[in-house]
Amino acid sequence: MSANDPPRGEDSGEPARITLGTPRGDIHCLYHPAAGATAAVLWVGGTGGGFAGPAGGMYPLLAARLATAGIASLRLDYRNPNSLAECMLDVLAGVRLLERRAIAAVALVGHSFGGAVVIRAALYSPTVKAVVTIASQNGGTQGVERLAPRPLLLVHGAADNIIPPAASQEIYARAAQPKELVLRAGAGHLLAEDATGVQQLVADWLLRQLQAPRA
Repeated sequence: MSANDPPRGEDSGEPARITLGTPRGDIHCLYHPAAGATAAVLWVGGTGGGFAGPAGGMYPLLAARLATAGIASLRLDYRNPNSLAECMLDVLAGVRLLERRAIAAVALVGHSFGGAVVIRAALYSPTVKAVVTIASQNGGTQGVERLAPRPLLLVHGAADNIIPPAASQEIYARAAQPKELVLRAGAGHLLAEDATGVQQLVADWLLRQLQAPRA
């Protein structure tokens, strides 16, 4: 695997486009650096892939917010969306890219189908320290109980009629502590009805997991 990977430098305010070349296709990424970062968030979408994420396109918004707290971000678009095995490999390739940039702790965030992707990928990487799923499907989440003691946050819209909240409730029941399930009243599958609240919830949780405590 090779990466069209620009050197680390000062953040220009715009994410750097990175292409991870593999024999089975290119993985396209957007990297948001943060000065001196040793922690990062890797963000993935649902069956359609993409970079924006749910809740009003929260991924670039939260990547910019977290960068000010010294946490980098990598937004990753799958090579073959809707293939769990292939998408999991994409995420692990993204984690390895972050490791090459001196990142020692990664949180994974995935929406819908991506919830299963990040749960499964986390099982294969000790660098992954926390996992967030948003409106996750239940299928493909076998082994979630082995995430512990790494924390898991499950967020779901209570009015989701595409993947009902029972899916996240079932994952939560199988997962071991530490775990947290948050149902957002009135929110559907994209959680657009509560975008600001979901963005704040996820940002605060990620900061608690990844930000080094102050001396």
